[in-house]
Amino acid sequence: MPIRNPFTRRPGTLVTVEDNVYTDQERISPGFERVDTVGSKASSALSIRSARSQDTGEYKMSVVNDSGVYLPPSPSEEKGHWPRRYLSSRESSDSSGEIEQFSISRESFDSYRRSFDISARSPISAYDVPARMSLDSARFARMPRSAINRNIEQLPTAEENFEDVGLEDQKQPPRKRGFFSKLTETQEKDSTAQTGVSRFLMPGRKRAQSGQGAELAAMDQPTRDRLHSGWNISTSTRTHKHKPQTAVTVTMGNASDEYVPDIAALSLASKAVHADARIDGHPAIAPGLHTSTTFRYPNDPERLKPIAEVDTTKPLDFHIYSRHTSPNMARFEAILTSILGQQAITYGSGLASFHAMITHINPKRVAIGDGYHGCHGILKIFERLNGLKSLPLDCDLSELGPGDIIHVETPLNPTGEARNLKYYADRAHSVGAYLTVDATFAPPPLLDPFAWGADIVMHSGTKYIGGHSDMLCGVLAVNPKHETWVSDLLADRLLLGSVIGSLEGWLGMRSLRTLELRVNRQSATATALVSWLAEQAKDDKTAAGKTIERIQHASLQPEAAQEGSWLRQQMPNGYGPVFAVTLKNKELAKRLPGKLGLFQHATSLGGVESLVEWRAMTDRTVDQRLLRVSVGVESLEDLKADLQQGLEALLKEGLA
Repeated sequence: MPIRNPFTRRPGTLVTVEDNVYTDQERISPGFERVDTVGSKASSALSIRSARSQDTGEYKMSVVNDSGVYLPPSPSEEKGHWPRRYLSSRESSDSSGEIEQFSISRESFDSYRRSFDISARSPISAYDVPARMSLDSARFARMPRSAINRNIEQLPTAEENFEDVGLEDQKQPPRKRGFFSKLTETQEKDSTAQTGVSRFLMPGRKRAQSGQGAELAAMDQPTRDRLHSGWNISTSTRTHKHKPQTAVTVTMGNASDEYVPDIAALSLASKAVHADARIDGHPAIAPGLHTSTTFRYPNDPERLKPIAEVDTTKPLDFHIYSRHTSPNMARFEAILTSILGQQAITYGSGLASFHAMITHINPKRVAIGDGYHGCHGILKIFERLNGLKSLPLDCDLSELGPGDIIHVETPLNPTGEARNLKYYADRAHSVGAYLTVDATFAPPPLLDPFAWGADIVMHSGTKYIGGHSDMLCGVLAVNPKHETWVSDLLADRLLLGSVIGSLEGWLGMRSLRTLELRVNRQSATATALVSWLAEQAKDDKTAAGKTIERIQHASLQPEAAQEGSWLRQQMPNGYGPVFAVTLKNKELAKRLPGKLGLFQHATSLGGVESLVEWRAMTDRTVDQRLLRVSVGVESLEDLKADLQQGLEALLKEGLA
């Protein structure tokens, strides 16, 4: 659209300059050129003349083709060749002169025109390539403004010739110094010192043509020492029949004088940050996300073995297929193994890990108490398939035998109450059964089930290990006294396909870095919140006293107040971030979540955000008056205020 000049004189006004008379539509100030932007969207023609020229004064902008490549301006075309919609504003407007022309400097319009250019550039940065210049600067010589007047006409130079570019052409020096020769000038200097070659294979381009790669040029890779923070990175390029192949070798610094910390001796917080440091051979601090499902075999034939000679249950020294191992999963499992104290195996979800555990042990009977309804659902599947029998947690020991399972969830879902692991370990081992522990509600640093006799520990890593409500994950950790269990579980996982995804492995690494910080804060806040609510509920005059029937949490168990009790020994660092609130009636339980602002009404737990759930929404076995509360990392005082106003809102509605 033409640009209106608000300072122009009315049409027809005569202006006297020196001895000549011009109308203001003919007058051009010294040092300026007439510009008409009409038709610029469709035009690739460029015409620049002086003010005394008989040309129409049209300046049609360059454009970009469908491939995103800049189209250089072509020679001017005859005015009669343009369709009517591309005519200048003087011809498209009526005689009243409603749309007027105005003058701008060449520099201003050149800047305006460049804003529409799209450069097809290599994504690789060159260190010595000069900054991009206007394409017109090589075609039109710059003159001082003082030398430009209406009596001097500067004609455009002829367009440079474009040479054919073949796929395998040898580099030739440019015939003349133009815009494109400037881009490749640095390649002519010391070409033998290059550490590598960047090749861009593109179609040939002839004179006045445009196509992909029109502005691409191979760029130098800088020659410099590539030693970085103790890592030596070297590249070697060899010529193949069809394409060059570059090998990248990454090695650690001088091992003789390099200090290597003892990971096993570090604290939990330090293990979570550094336990995977030697797993990935790359100097990047933040772990990379590797999404590949398949990996190249080694080039060394000595490392190639037929599958019949390979123990697929043991870790390999290279990745083959992501259903077996992958970079993100390997690093994630390395950190988990370090902080859990035993070999860890990851799965696609918490239920997938429970299913893998039951599949491997294959018990005839499982003693299980209250807890996550999903685990009970898995057991029902096995009851249907092979006659597995589920028993109460505190069943008579005569009902259990060797190879059976006592499965304990502690703290318990949804109440957050704890169970004595040593007691159940002694019961199980006395009859040759195994103690399996679901410690989802008490991840490190709150609980170490192996210290109390657990044979295998599972976590729904979706919860506190993930910690951000954005990943599904399951974890099994195995007591080392069961020497073959890890290899058997890995073999089963390979065939069941219950492996964790690459993205989840990467997210898990991110989450474990802050595991101790998050869990300690969440547990401390939850315990303080429970204590405050319990005191409020004792007073019938308060909103809590009028609406709350019962509060359940490990910190409220009698053993928590007893010095030297099993609970204090089992959970010395805190009692967990989850608790349950039972209200006086079902209607109160349904309505309270909707009255809260910081507590989000949603299922799951363990994330940085606080959640509250009317548990009857997902578990048909619980009291319909019960709310499960998962405490996040928010301020204690803010959470107290949110609960207080929510309970008071229920009273205002006359529901209590």
